[in-house]
Amino acid sequence: MSTQRVNIYVRDGSSTAVNPMLPGTNTSTEGAWTHAIVADGRYADAAFGGGVYDADHRRVGAVTLDPSGSIVATVPAAAFGGSDLAATGYQVAMFSDAEDGEGVGNVRPVYSAECAQGVDCPDFVGPFRGGGGAGSFTDQDPSRVTDTSDSNAFDLFTGARPQAEVMDWTRGPVIAPYVVLERAADPGTDPGTDPGTDPGTDPGPDPGADPGTDPTIAIAGGTVAAGGKVTVTGAGFAPTESLQVTLHSDPVDLALAASDAWGAFSTVVTVPRDTPPGAHRIEVRGAASGSAWANLTVTAAAAPTGTLAVTGADVPILLLTALALVTLVGGAALIYSRSRPKRHRP
Repeated sequence: MSTQRVNIYVRDGSSTAVNPMLPGTNTSTEGAWTHAIVADGRYADAAFGGGVYDADHRRVGAVTLDPSGSIVATVPAAAFGGSDLAATGYQVAMFSDAEDGEGVGNVRPVYSAECAQGVDCPDFVGPFRGGGGAGSFTDQDPSRVTDTSDSNAFDLFTGARPQAEVMDWTRGPVIAPYVVLERAADPGTDPGTDPGTDPGTDPGPDPGADPGTDPTIAIAGGTVAAGGKVTVTGAGFAPTESLQVTLHSDPVDLALAASDAWGAFSTVVTVPRDTPPGAHRIEVRGAASGSAWANLTVTAAAAPTGTLAVTGADVPILLLTALALVTLVGGAALIYSRSRPKRHRP
C-alpha cells in the first residue's frame, strides 16, 4: 500500500458530461464530480497529496488514514458541503504514488510492457514502475512518459461493466463509470415497492437509461488540423443506440458509432482535408436520444511530407495520374497484429 493511492470521485448529481479526473491520471469519469478524495499514505505535503479536492483541484479537506487491520480513510462530512452522500454515485480508482517530480499530479505513469522489460528504458522502470500501458520513460516532460494516451490506473471500480472493456485505452480515452451504494431495504416495507430498489427511479446506476438525462459529448484536445483524426466520446445516450457523427456548419457525415449498454461511446473520426480553418461543431445524433454538440477548432492542413509547396503553377493532370499509378503499383500493404499486454504492479 505504500506505493498506492486511492482516488474516490463523488458524482455531481446525475451529470453525464465526460470530465477528467485529477491531473496525471489520464482518465475521465462519466459525469462531472464535485469532490475527489485522495487516500495516500506518503508525501502528505506534496502538491496532490492526501486530502479532499474540489472540482477546481483545491484541497478543501483532510483525510486521516488508520492502517490498523483494514486500512480506513476518514473524511470530515463538512468537506462535502450539501452533497447527498447516500444517494450519489462514486468512482473508485487506484494509482501508483509518486513524489513531486516523478509524474504529474503525484501519479506515476504506467509504461509500455517493452519499457518495463528494459527495452530503451532505464533499469529502474521494471522493478519500480507499472507496465502494460503506453510509452517509454523521458525526463523531457513532467509526465515522465512519451505517450499519455493510456490510463495510469491499476484498478477501477466499473460496476456491472467489464473492467477490461472500460480500461482498454487502445479503443480510445478511458472513461470510468460511477457506481452507487447498495441501500438496505426498510424491514417495515415491501422490498419490491421500496423506492430505493427501483432501478427506474434510482438516480445512480444507469445514466444511459435515465429518460431525464441529456446526452453529452467531448472532443479530445478540441483542435485538429484538416485531414487529421480526433477522438469523440460521449455518455447519456440510449443503450446500444446507433449514432451519427456529423461535422457542421456545412453538414458532413463523418462516421457511424454505437453506444454501449450504458449509453456511452468513443470513436475516432477523420476531419476532411478540405475543411476550412476556423470554428466548427461536432454533432452526435441518436434517433431516441436526440443530439449532443461540442465545439471543434480546425486548423489549416499540414503539407504532405516530401511534397513541394504550391506556387500557383498548373500541374498536368496526366502527370498526377501517372504518379498515382506508380504509387499504387509500387505500394505494399503492411498487416500487423498486436496483443495488449497485461498490466503488472511494481
